[in-house]
Amino acid sequence: MIVPTVSAMRIHGGKSMVMSELDFIGNCASVLMKGKRSSARSGRGFIDPQIVLRLLAENRMMTACEIATARTGSAPFEGFADAFLSARGRAMLVNSQNMAMMRLALPALRCSNIEPVLFKGPLALAQLYGDLFFRTANDMDMLVRKAQFDDAVSTLLSVGFTLRPDCGNAWWRQSLGEVHLQHVDFPLCTIDLHHKLQQPGCPSPKRPEEIHDLVTQLSLGSEVVQGFGPVGSLLVASLNLVKGVMAHKFSGKYALDVAVGLSRLSGADQSNLEELLKRQDLLGSFGFAVQLSEAAFDVELDFPSSPPQWQNTEMRIMVIDPENPSLNWPRRREMLWHMTRDREGLFGARLRFAQETLRALSGEALRKVGV
Repeated sequence: MIVPTVSAMRIHGGKSMVMSELDFIGNCASVLMKGKRSSARSGRGFIDPQIVLRLLAENRMMTACEIATARTGSAPFEGFADAFLSARGRAMLVNSQNMAMMRLALPALRCSNIEPVLFKGPLALAQLYGDLFFRTANDMDMLVRKAQFDDAVSTLLSVGFTLRPDCGNAWWRQSLGEVHLQHVDFPLCTIDLHHKLQQPGCPSPKRPEEIHDLVTQLSLGSEVVQGFGPVGSLLVASLNLVKGVMAHKFSGKYALDVAVGLSRLSGADQSNLEELLKRQDLLGSFGFAVQLSEAAFDVELDFPSSPPQWQNTEMRIMVIDPENPSLNWPRRREMLWHMTRDREGLFGARLRFAQETLRALSGEALRKVGV
């Protein structure tokens, strides 16, 4: 385990580098993975605690660091205790409000014969980490069948929710497949109501209705809700990770979800996962998510995938520190091709790439029109 000491940021070619800080984060993350240990070297130069704190905060990984230091007996560095308590307090406040909002929304939807699937948020955190407050969850993500989407929106509006002003157009409802709803009593949270799990620009499930077959009953506080089991949750985490990287956003939290979820998957569930990915034509997308997670935390995960086109160092920064000026981002179409080229046969790969490119262009056209 690395114990950071203060130093200036290293400079390489006039651009800031944070490799030792990333080593520290990788070591922290690996403590949560069953049977995994980061190969990041713990003595690679000095570390600036302020950089570590910034990256932990941006990636919502403060609790992962706290657990790692507690399990390994390492002394937390200066400033960490206050930063952790602040992040923890925020998570408890927001996630509690999130679950209170759920207790208003769920009965209303059930009265309309709509049973949404909860994913991400406190439910996923409790499943994966045993902790409702592992990180802040600003959104209550709900998935409904496309045929029920408009009725679900109307039902939530009838109990006091309002549509966020910028998300009522066709781009949101059709292309993104979601809308955001807010309630005056829950100012810290938003309901993200979905009928799709992936946005244009990334490979989407080929048979989206079958995703509902992965649903199981789960407990969330005093409520029994519909959610995903280990396989479905891992699929969602992988979709979120590649979506975040394609959007150049801090995505360490999703990489951690993928790595921890995959490291704990049983042999039977892994077989079920591989069959699911084949049916949904998502082997390439999931493989990319695994590669990103391996690179982010310098671990090896048990999942076959094609060799990545980029060095681990590049992918690591893409996930954990996407705003780092040292990073030369690959083009989005290169990343999309990497996720579609695993399809059997060159023609099939090109067809899948063309389909996803067309979907992205259609979505962009809708966004610009703004109808």
